[in-house]
Amino acid sequence: HMSGDYPDNVEWPDAEKVVGALVLPHVEDEADIGNFLIVDYDEQIANHDRPFITVRERGGSIDQDDFTSYPNIEVSCWGKSRTVARSTANRVLSTVLQSGGSEVIGALIDSAEDVTGAEEPVLENPDDRCITRMFRLGFRPIYQD
Repeated sequence: HMSGDYPDNVEWPDAEKVVGALVLPHVEDEADIGNFLIVDYDEQIANHDRPFITVRERGGSIDQDDFTSYPNIEVSCWGKSRTVARSTANRVLSTVLQSGGSEVIGALIDSAEDVTGAEEPVLENPDDRCITRMFRLGFRPIYQD
């Protein structure tokens, strides 16, 4: 394709919000999804052992030819127990991997893959557990006519 095929002033959907919307069913409250410091997590969740999910875009690429964005999205599932962190992470994994073909807040998701597998970082607070995975999404903006 020539560069002239690239649409003008395209609004790319926010990849973090797209994934946040995908994983929303796995938390009790909208406020339990976000980007935050561990301190905020402790204040917000306190002693409730309920899932908290953070979503961070970590680079990626845009393919000009097929007009698809391939962001790397780090999804971290937090809990006050290993069980909550792990079971949430497993549910999130299946939701994201099954998202191909779905439309989410202005994005058509073409593909989703797990690029790292599960990782459990060592945290400052031994009472917190966190399972992190990196996904690579392939998505395109949905054009409004």
